[in-house]
Order: sequence, then C-alpha cells, then structure tokens
Amino acid sequence: MRESKELTKFMKGKSGITLIALVITIIVLLILAGISIMMLTGDNSILNQATNAKESTVKESEEEAIKLAYSGVQANYIGENVTADRLETELKNNGNNVAVTESGQKLKILFEDTNHSYIIDKKLNIKQDNGDSSDNGDWKYAWVYTEEGWSEMIEEGEDAEGIIVVKFYELDNKITPNSIIIGEQLAEGNEYHMTIEGTGDMPIVLTDYEMNAWEEYTYQSVINGEIPFTFYVTEVEIESGITKIGEGSFSWLGGINSISIPESVTKIGDLAFSLCGGLESINLPSGLTSVGKGAFGQCERLKSISIPSGVTSIEDGTFKWCKNLEKVIYNGIECTTLAELTSAGITSIGSNAFTGTKITEN
Repeated sequence: MRESKELTKFMKGKSGITLIALVITIIVLLILAGISIMMLTGDNSILNQATNAKESTVKESEEEAIKLAYSGVQANYIGENVTADRLETELKNNGNNVAVTESGQKLKILFEDTNHSYIIDKKLNIKQDNGDSSDNGDWKYAWVYTEEGWSEMIEEGEDAEGIIVVKFYELDNKITPNSIIIGEQLAEGNEYHMTIEGTGDMPIVLTDYEMNAWEEYTYQSVINGEIPFTFYVTEVEIESGITKIGEGSFSWLGGINSISIPESVTKIGDLAFSLCGGLESINLPSGLTSVGKGAFGQCERLKSISIPSGVTSIEDGTFKWCKNLEKVIYNGIECTTLAELTSAGITSIGSNAFTGTKITEN
C-alpha cells in the first residue's frame, strides 16, 4: 500500500513536470512561429525583399528604356529638341505603354502599366517624379513682370506673381564658374537654377540704352565690386507658354551651360544670349521664326548650332566673336561658309554676323 501511494505521488509529480514541459514547448513553438511569420511578412521579410527586388528591377528596366528612346530621338533629330511627342513615339515604337508630357525644360514619362513616373532632363539625368511642383525646393530670389513693368528683386517668403515670373533657386552644389565679365576666376559658391514661367512674350530686360530686372542687379553688383549670384546660374528652364525671349534676357550670365527652349517660343530678342561664355550648345525650337541682333554674341564656347528653317535671315552681329563656332546646320545641311548658308536657303546675312568665328566667306 505504501509503495502504491509513493508511485501515485511520483506519477502526479511527473505529470506536473510533463505539463510544464508541454506549456514551455507550446510557448517556444509560438515564438518560433511568430518569428517565421515576421520573416515572411515584416518590413524586412523575405516576401517584401523579393517584392522590392522585383520592383527595383522593373524600375531599372524602365529607366534604361527611357535613356534608349531619348538617345534614339537625338539621333533622328540632330540639333533639334527632344520633344514630348517625339519621345513618346520612340518609347511606344520600342514596345512601352507610356504617356509623355512637358515639365518645363524636362520631360515627364508615365509608364501606364506600372504607374511609375519619371523626370528626365537634356543631360539624361533621370529621377522618379515625386509630384512636387518644383524639383528645386523653394526659390530664393525672383523678379516679376506686370502691366507696370519689371519689379525690384523679390526675396524668398514674399509673393511673386505676375504675367511673367522669373525665379532663382539656390542649389546645394558648390561650383567655381568662369566669367568673361569679371575677367578672372570667381570664388566657389552655391549653384543656381533659373526658371521662367508665364504666357506670352517675355519683355525687354536689356538693350543698348537701358537695363532692368536681374540685369540691372548684375551690373550694379559688378560696379559696386560685388559678385552677383547670377554669375552662378548654370541652368535655365523656360516653361512652355513663353512665346518670345526678351532682349538681353541672359546677357552677362557667363556661368550658364544649359538652356533648353520650349516649342512655344517663336522669337529670340536682341542680345538675348550675348556674353554667355559657358554655353557650349543650345537647341532652338522648330517653330522659331526670328533671332535678334547680337543674340549669341561672344558665346565663346559655342561650337555649332542648328537654325530652324523658319528663320530665313541672320541679323547683324548674331554670332559675333563666337570664336569656336565652326558649323551652322540649316535645312539639314552642315554649313561652314557664308556661301553654303546662302545656298541652303538663308536669304540675308547681316553685318558682322559671323565676325570672329570659324565660319568663312567661301
């Protein structure tokens, strides 16, 4: 009897231990199950990592498709703008379901099957479209044109509204630009991006007799021995809707190396790009009909330019002292002499239009 009681007591103790072990085992299994679920469904889960890898591969493929199509348009339309219509056609010909629209001097590409949206500039820099109205953040300085004329400089935080609005965005990148105005190397400073928005003709900014807006600020700064921030502008974005580039709009801004003009522009005013010493190339819109006197004077790095067929005359001093200009493309014909330009269809060439260039008489 005593042994039976002892056995019963032992079995009860054993059952308790077994129950505890069972509970512990269940807890451990639940923990392991939780870890497994987290590995499958958490932020860093196997499933999410696989999904992200697939998404990344798709985006890389789309970006490559954009670059390939952009290069294709450049090859098919040498010296002309890569427009939204041309890029969209090229992408669709390559089997992509896309919609392409203009976004300032950049192009916005939407892949309709994946709903991925990208922005590409003329340097083939591609980034995903984040939906911001400006890729540059808040502007730092601005000038506006109203019926009363050009405003004084407007600083960040103030209202900048008008018929034409010109904004300057300070970028994080540091540059050391050259300036043919100062005649010496400038100190390092923040790079600036310039945008022009609005509709209609852009009014006169600079003539032989007067100056206003940012040109006056630039001139007065130099007179006062100061270095204006406008010398640090490297890129200009003219938005669609502008129909004429005003006289002297970019004169003296020697740091500019990139300007893309929208198809809406049909006229370029006198001195518009004069003294843009950093400008190496520029694409003129296909609908352009006139280029003013001295418009590209002393653009010393400009090597070639394609002039649309709508421009039939070259005005006085248009390319004067563009010392590296060696080729003008007109009606698809590469011209290195004035005689070739005339044969290609130019009806008149003004005084000193090509003085100081590599373009010869015959």
